[in-house]
Formats: sequence, C-alpha cells, structure tokens
Amino acid sequence: MFLLRKIGSVLRGNASPLQIMLATVLGGLLGFVPGFCLPGDLGGGFLQAPALILLLLILALVWNANLALFGLTLLVSKMASFAMLPLSYRIGRWLLDGPLQETFRGLINGPVTAWCGLEYYATAGGLTMGLGFGMTSGGVMLKVMKLIRS
Repeated sequence: MFLLRKIGSVLRGNASPLQIMLATVLGGLLGFVPGFCLPGDLGGGFLQAPALILLLLILALVWNANLALFGLTLLVSKMASFAMLPLSYRIGRWLLDGPLQETFRGLINGPVTAWCGLEYYATAGGLTMGLGFGMTSGGVMLKVMKLIRS
C-alpha cells in the first residue's frame, strides 16, 4: 500500500521529467548489472564491478533522481535481467569481441574503469540492455505522468 501511494505521489507531485528519466535509466542500468542484489550471494556483483555499482548509486543521489522510482525500476529490471541473462551475455560477447573491441579494451585497461567489470560479457551486455530498459520505462512513465497530471 505504501509503495502505491509513493508511486501516486511521484506521478501527481512535482518531480521533473528529468528526475524521472534519470531514475529509470540509472535504475535500469544498475538492475542489469549481474550479481547485484542476489539474496544468497551478497558480494558477487560488488566483487566483480565495485566502481560501476558505486558510480550508479552516487549518480542517482547527486543528480537528484527520484529515489522511489529508482528503487522500483531497480527491482523490476533485476527481475527482467534474470530472464534475459543469456541475451545480455550474447550482446556483451558481440560488443567485446566485435566492432567495439578496441573501445572496450581501452575501458577495461583504464585506471578507473578497470574496476567496472566490463571484461565480463554479461556486464557489458547488461549495461546495454539496462540502458534500453531504462529509456523505455522512462518514456512510459513520462507519458503516464503527463496523462495523470493533465
């Protein structure tokens, strides 16, 4: 019940479209990071990509994203990522071994981005899928917000 009221207040409240889009995109990106938020594996994703997880959490706070929508998008995208893990692995393999190989080689060997876990196929593909999921869910939320507010 609390969650439904919180979502309703987000849609009726004064959250800007930028805050809503940032929340869904960052929540989608974090949700598709493999191993993050697994109940039986409390450090699996954090051990693989600590800088990426911390960066996405810090960006959500610094850019003033809507935290309720961020959490909701994170949960939904995490559930979707379990079902789409083979697809994200294939996308990551295509990215790392295909046309963007040199770009990812530079990112994987970079001083800060080496801690982002981009050498794993599922992480690279998951970020791509998370971006698409976040943009799509953000567009849907903006349309729903526009309908409810008008």
